Amino acid sequence: DLITGKGQTVLIFLTVTLLSLPALLAGIAPVALFMSTLYTLNKLNGDSELIVMNAAGVAPHRVTRPFLVLTMATAVIVAWMTISVMPASFRTLRDLITLIRADFVANVVKEGQFVSLDSGVTFHYREKAGDALVGIFMQDRRDPTQPSIYLAERGRTVEAEGQSFLMLEKGTIQREAKNTNTTSIISFERYALNLSALTGDSSGGPGEGDGDKVV
Repeated sequence: DLITGKGQTVLIFLTVTLLSLPALLAGIAPVALFMSTLYTLNKLNGDSELIVMNAAGVAPHRVTRPFLVLTMATAVIVAWMTISVMPASFRTLRDLITLIRADFVANVVKEGQFVSLDSGVTFHYREKAGDALVGIFMQDRRDPTQPSIYLAERGRTVEAEGQSFLMLEKGTIQREAKNTNTTSIISFERYALNLSALTGDSSGGPGEGDGDKVV
């Protein structure tokens, strides 16, 4: 939804699609090979071509050799894609989605709107002053046992060490522990929120992502 419904360009959509293809091909290739092999053998048997080749003295291994070669080639390609191509494409895709989310926060979200950055994550800011966002509110309910609310006077998106951060200034983090029915409040002068945490496992909140810093 971040790609298709948040004002991204066709080029971004095509790039994300291409980066997703290795995983799709690795899953489809073995099934496609199995189905095509069954179809071919059934066709040969239905047209009595296997009987003709057997009568002509063609050895069975000569009939099965092309299928074995194709199977081995497919296995090697799928293994290569699984070991090398897919991890690289997933890393690139993760970085791209993080950049898209940072651009979305900084340039696409309108003043006064409540928008979804991820499933269970709601973002809002009151107004924009230059490149800074003023009056920031973010609610994270991805972990139902510990919902969190982030409030900050202002913030801006920054790039550091190849990652995108939302740098919050003068605010608080409120975390409610449902199992103990207690609420903790953390005050900060500056808080670096790692936006890549929103693209990972939903078991942890944004404040628990790698690289988050409280000052």
